[in-house]
Amino acid sequence: MSNEPIDAIITWVDGNDPKLKAKQAQYFTPAKNDDTQSSSRFVDTGELYYCISSILKFAPFIRNIFIVTDDQYPHAHLARIKNRFGEEVMEQIKIVDHREIFRGYENHLPTFNSRSIETMLFRVPGAAKNCVYFNDDMFIARPLTPEDFFQNNRPVIYASWKSSFLPRLTKKIRQTNYLQRLGIKLRKLSYKETQCFSFTTLGIKSQYLQFDHCPHPFCRETVGDFFVENADLLEKNIIYKTRSEKQFYLMAISNGLEVLKGKVETFPISLVYLKISAKQKQLEYVERKQKELLARNPKFLCIQELVTASPAAQAAAIKWLDELI
Repeated sequence: MSNEPIDAIITWVDGNDPKLKAKQAQYFTPAKNDDTQSSSRFVDTGELYYCISSILKFAPFIRNIFIVTDDQYPHAHLARIKNRFGEEVMEQIKIVDHREIFRGYENHLPTFNSRSIETMLFRVPGAAKNCVYFNDDMFIARPLTPEDFFQNNRPVIYASWKSSFLPRLTKKIRQTNYLQRLGIKLRKLSYKETQCFSFTTLGIKSQYLQFDHCPHPFCRETVGDFFVENADLLEKNIIYKTRSEKQFYLMAISNGLEVLKGKVETFPISLVYLKISAKQKQLEYVERKQKELLARNPKFLCIQELVTASPAAQAAAIKWLDELI
C-alpha cells in the first residue's frame, strides 16, 4: 500500500473547433481512408464528460484530473460536471496546453498525433509522481481503490506476455517489396504490434507485454529519468504531425521500464471494449456489450469512434453511459 497521491491525465481534442481545423489544413486534409488523419479521430461526441464523471464517481481517491489539449477549453463538458458534482470538484480539474508539455520543443507544434502527445505526458506540470493516463473514450466501470492502479509504488500492469516472433516476422515482410510486387496491400502497423516494437526499443526482444484500450498507470519519474538519458529518442518520437509506424508507444515504454526494474506482476485485462462502427447490427452489438458488462463486472469500459456509429446506436451507447455513470 502507498500513500502517494494519484492523478489522472486525459488527452482531449475538439475536432469541430475552427481554429484546430485551420491548423490541420496547413499539414493535411482529413481522409476517411487514412486512420491517422481521419476526422473521426478528432471529433468530440461528449466522451470527456463521461470519462471525468467515471473518475469522480468510481475513483474518488484521484487527487487531480489534468486535461491535456491544444489551446482549447471544454466549457460544455465542465459545466455539466459542475452541475452534477458541485463547485468544489472544479478545483481538482486542470487544463494543460500542449505548449506547457512541449516547452523547449515548441518547434514540433502543432501536433495532431496522439503518440507524440502521449510521449510528453510525463512533463505535465504539477502532476503527481503516480499518474493514470486516460484517452477520453476510456471509462471506469465500477468502484476502484488506489491498489487497482498502484501497488508498492509501482504501476499495476493489466497485460499478458506475448512472443515477439510474429510481429518481428511481419515487420521483416513489410520491409521487402515482394508483397507489393504481387499487388498485396500491407495493412498498417497494429496497436499491439507497436507495443512489441516499443519493447524492442528498450532492448527487450523476445517477448512483450500486450495491453488493451484501458487506463494506464505510469510513474512519471521512471519515464522522465529514461528520457533524460535518451533525449534523442524523445525528440525522434515527437517529430511526426500524425501517427507514424516509426514511433513507439509511451505506455508500452513505461511497462518495459518496469520490467527492466525487476520482477513485475501482471493482472488480467479487465475491460469491455466497443467499436460500434465496425459492426453490421450496431444496436444489437451495443446491447450485447451491455450484457457482457453486467455479467463480467470489469473495471473498465472503452467505446471507440462513437461518432461513426449510426444515430440509433450512438443514442443507445450514450443512454448506457448515463445509466452507468
